[in-house]
Amino acid sequence: MLRRRIVPIVGYVLYGLAAFVIFVYVLFPYDALRRWASDRVSRGDVRLSIARMGPTLLPGLALRQVRLTQQGGQTSNELLYLDRVRVRPQLWPLVTGRLDARFTGTLYDGRVEGRIREARAQGKTMWRSQARLTAVDIAKHALLQQNTYVAVTGRLEGTATATMRADGELQRGEGDFRLQPAVFAPQPAARLILKRDVVCDTMTAKVKLAPRQWQVQNLTCEGDDVLLDVRGTVRPQQSAANSALNLRFRLRSATTLKQELALLGTLLRRSPDRRGELAFGLRGTFQRPRLVR
Repeated sequence: MLRRRIVPIVGYVLYGLAAFVIFVYVLFPYDALRRWASDRVSRGDVRLSIARMGPTLLPGLALRQVRLTQQGGQTSNELLYLDRVRVRPQLWPLVTGRLDARFTGTLYDGRVEGRIREARAQGKTMWRSQARLTAVDIAKHALLQQNTYVAVTGRLEGTATATMRADGELQRGEGDFRLQPAVFAPQPAARLILKRDVVCDTMTAKVKLAPRQWQVQNLTCEGDDVLLDVRGTVRPQQSAANSALNLRFRLRSATTLKQELALLGTLLRRSPDRRGELAFGLRGTFQRPRLVR
């Protein structure tokens, strides 16, 4: 008899709790959360915009048209654009007042997945992120489309990690990427030197990032009769075009790029060796690069 009374009561209680959770979940002020997230991430000339935010199962958040831009005078440069993102926060860190979330999304017709979490280091709040990229079409990246020297196409895969301060300043990062195939098409500003497309079956790159210097540990592009090896550093500036270059190149091609190598050799006053290999450096900035021996 007692059991018959308790079971309906427990059922009503559970039903009420479930209805309350669903009510809060559906009617949560997601628009206010979207504005808060945009304001929290936006720092200095970097801006985050989210077109729409809503709930998903498990629970989680669904974001549409996530765009990270950098303001520069009268112009705005798009740093990153994700058409769709699903975020699944871990519940226990939220209870303790920290953010720890896993995410998946659509990035330039490819896929990105990873994790972002909040941590404390030396009394300061830090953001640590990990990401894996799959089949990302880099030709659709806005900044690469604006490149007046070389247009790059291919599908990008790889992993990246980054640690940032609460204000968004990068502390350190690493990347290990593969572009397959990689096609470099000369644009008007580079056609005096590069006359034809350079096609590489595979391009691999390993980079390390620090606040004041990005190090290209190894960038190798290999194809039929083409070998390109790049190493060196880039000192980033607020405007990407003014970033300082200190790169060393090793380019080898017996026949495919023979004409281009001869022209480079004339500019450098140095001839390719018997294997068709020429070594040179690149200084200056992205906007005004300068060849050096």
